[in-house]
Amino acid sequence: MAIARLNIEKQNYELQEIASRVAMDVRIAFNELLLNRAKVGVRQNSVRSWRRTQNQQQSFSAALLVI
Repeated sequence: MAIARLNIEKQNYELQEIASRVAMDVRIAFNELLLNRAKVGVRQNSVRSWRRTQNQQQSFSAALLVI
């Protein structure tokens, strides 16, 4: 009877360990997702700024040709 109780207790600890590990993995994956979304936003802003700069340079070049 005591051995059975110890086995059940051991299995409960193993279950808690697995649940904790899964919860940690989910938190890490979620935080990585948030980080990657933020990185995408930064890169999108960079592309927009670059395109704006390109358009301004083209307008400036076109204005010089007209003069």
